[in-house]
Amino acid sequence: MGIRDSMSEAAAAYLQPDEIVQAVITASNDPWKFARSKYLGQRLGNRIIVATNRRILVIEALPGSLKLRDVIGELARSTQLGPIETLRPHYQLPLDENHGGPLWVPRQFFPDVQQADSWRTAPEGQPGDHAAHATGRICKRCGQPITAGQDARLRGESEWVHDVCPI
Repeated sequence: MGIRDSMSEAAAAYLQPDEIVQAVITASNDPWKFARSKYLGQRLGNRIIVATNRRILVIEALPGSLKLRDVIGELARSTQLGPIETLRPHYQLPLDENHGGPLWVPRQFFPDVQQADSWRTAPEGQPGDHAAHATGRICKRCGQPITAGQDARLRGESEWVHDVCPI
């Protein structure tokens, strides 16, 4: 079981019965925590962000563990967390203090932020695209590259597949 699966399981207690986890992201309120923890062996921050089909939750965790304490922020599912445009080893999420921020995400979770954004719902009254997109990735099912405009799904932690393979 991967770290993302473990985080999803830990967060299940905070979800409503009809909610489905679309992305989980570890974050910290210390921007250099992940740079220092690289040498200390800690891979998790003191916050877990859970993007579901209905909302985005910010859950407080014990530092470096999956023991969760409480929901400290809740955002509309239409909230955009990216785009990530940095060369730094961490990215600051656009969250204010009322929603558990400021928070930083380590580089290994940048794809998860992008995945959460790709599943986000449009604000009320606007059409939305609910499909994930993984332009340039290789489909694990057919071996062909996923091109712009093709819908895709993330299987497990890193395997992308076409919704409908072109072959």
